[in-house]
Amino acid sequence: MGIAWLIISMSGLRTEAFLVMDRTNWKLGGIDINVLFIGLLLPNGCFVPIVWKPLAKKGNSSTEERKALMGRFQKAWRPFNSLKISVLADREFIGAEWFHFLRACGFSFVIRLRHQDYLGLVAASIKKTVAKTDGHIRRRLRRDGFFKASIEILGYTYTYVVFPNTGSRKGTDEFVVLLSDMADAAKISEAYRKRWGIEVFFLHCKTNGFNMEEKVQLLMALAAVAYVFSLLNGLIKEGVKPIALKNYRDKKARSISLFRLGFDNLKNMLHVLTDLMGFLLEILAKSHYNPRELVFSHKSVQ
Repeated sequence: MGIAWLIISMSGLRTEAFLVMDRTNWKLGGIDINVLFIGLLLPNGCFVPIVWKPLAKKGNSSTEERKALMGRFQKAWRPFNSLKISVLADREFIGAEWFHFLRACGFSFVIRLRHQDYLGLVAASIKKTVAKTDGHIRRRLRRDGFFKASIEILGYTYTYVVFPNTGSRKGTDEFVVLLSDMADAAKISEAYRKRWGIEVFFLHCKTNGFNMEEKVQLLMALAAVAYVFSLLNGLIKEGVKPIALKNYRDKKARSISLFRLGFDNLKNMLHVLTDLMGFLLEILAKSHYNPRELVFSHKSVQ
C-alpha cells in the first residue's frame, strides 16, 4: 500500500484523475501469465500502474475479480478522495452490475462496447426496432459524424455514443461505441482516447522495453539459486547442530526442513551485498559437500 501511496503522491494530479483498467497476458514457455491492472494517467498522458492482480486462468476477468482489485485501489486512494475519478476501459469491462458498482463508488466512466451491446435499449430509447436502429445510426454518422442516445441500466442513465472508427483496418471494428455517465459526446471521445496510455505501458513492459517474458525467466533463475543457497546453508547449520526429529504418525522426520532452517538463517544473516559475498565465499570454501546430500531422504519433511 505504501508504494501505491507514493506513486499517487508523485503523480501531480490536482483536480481530476483518469483511472485505466485493463488486462494483459503473455507466455512463459507453455504457461499463460494473465494480469489485471488498475493505474492512473499522469497529466502528460503516461500510464502508471497502482494495483494489479495475477489471474489464475486464461481469458477475461470476472466482475468479482474487478471489484476486489478496485477495492484495493480505493484503500490506496482514500487520502486523495477529493479528486474526481473517471474510469476508462475497453470492451472486456462491461456488464450492468459492473457499471452499477462504478457509479455506486462515485466514479464516472467511459467504457467501449461491442457494436451489438445494449442495442435493444438504444432501439427502445429512439422508438425504433433493432433492425432499423442500425440503419438510423449509420445515417446519423454520415450527417453529424456521431450518434448519441440515452439509455437506462439498473436505475442509472447513461449516454450511448457511436463514432466512425477512422483508424480501422481490415478485420477491425467499423465503429467505436462508447458508454458513459457523461452527456457531452466530444468529452466522451476525448476521454476515451486517453486510454491509449495503458497500451503504451504494456508495449514497454513486453517487447519494446522490459521484455517481461525474459525477466520472468531471470526471476525464476534467481529464485532457483536462492533456493539452493538456502538448502546449502541448511546443511551447514545441520552440520553444526543436528535438527531434532519429531514423530509424524508412523515415521520420524526433521522438526524443520533444511530449506526453512537455511532460509530463515539467511534472512537474519544477509543484510547488505558484502554479507552475501561473504556467504558465497563460505559456500565455495565448503565445496567438499556432496551435491547428493541435497536430496531429501525419507526422513525429510516434504
